[in-house]
Amino acid sequence: MLRSLCLCGSLLLAAAGCHQKGGTPAPATPGAVYYCARQLPSGPWQVYKKNLLNGAIDTIAKSPAYNYWWVEASPDASQLLLLRSPYGSTPDQFNYAQCELVRAAANGTGQQVLLPDNANGWYAFGNPHWHPSGNRILLLAQPGTASSGPFYAATIDTNGQNPKLLTTQYTLDANWAPQGNKIVYIGLGATGSVPLNFEVFTADYDYAANQVSNARQLTSDNTRDQDPCFSPDGRTIAFSAGNALLTTADLVTIDASGANRKAVVSDGGVHGGPLNWGTDGRIYFHSIYLLTTGFMADAYDTKTGTYENLLRSNSSAYISPYYTGK
Repeated sequence: MLRSLCLCGSLLLAAAGCHQKGGTPAPATPGAVYYCARQLPSGPWQVYKKNLLNGAIDTIAKSPAYNYWWVEASPDASQLLLLRSPYGSTPDQFNYAQCELVRAAANGTGQQVLLPDNANGWYAFGNPHWHPSGNRILLLAQPGTASSGPFYAATIDTNGQNPKLLTTQYTLDANWAPQGNKIVYIGLGATGSVPLNFEVFTADYDYAANQVSNARQLTSDNTRDQDPCFSPDGRTIAFSAGNALLTTADLVTIDASGANRKAVVSDGGVHGGPLNWGTDGRIYFHSIYLLTTGFMADAYDTKTGTYENLLRSNSSAYISPYYTGK
């Protein structure tokens, strides 16, 4: 989450071209990718959907009044969660302090505001994820009226009601396990200084009681860890691991136990989230090479070990790719 806050407006204006990663791109697979895009240098962020088989692109959410900078499909692919901020507000993306959470049909119609700005007395909120059942939403919430307050993991129902804070420690970038019985998140480790003590944690989740327990710290490193997500089988976790200033950030995987750390994309770029690991075996993320490119939508294929640019352009920027196989 915080990684993306550092990479907005002015960096896009500095973009001179786009990076082409070497290697053979993975073949097209069934499914589609939702994503947010804007015309450079300052157009509004809008939501689109790309068919991965035929390359067709549909416009999902488009309004000059808003920047849409987050999109996630429900487990049955019938609905979307969107985050949007007023066009002209600052920052122009990942503006958790001035946003609305919106639910819409898969084609973008029937938009309904679930959480208006400052809902529930939260100074900021964001990072929404559907529970695998489709009947609950996990997100981050910053209670109170100050920007310096801590974030916690929280849940709401699919109508935006019944808010509940889940964690008591500082929590960023919380996400569900595919079975819905765990969460993975970023918390503050026991040593080091912020932000290099951002570490990956997991906790058990009791759906009936709507509570977490048995928090476990998986990493203890000297990187700024963010945006974790589980693999579809729940055995592996991917996350972004950057330096303190986020001038570089690798795409990293570890076992769900915390073992076998591996940097799968490490080339000097900034690679990060929101990350999502598709059922097609690819990890979806966005990237930027500072002072060289604008934002690009990318994928790393865990089956072939190849990394490809899905969407790149000298005249547009792309963030928040989200895969759906339905």
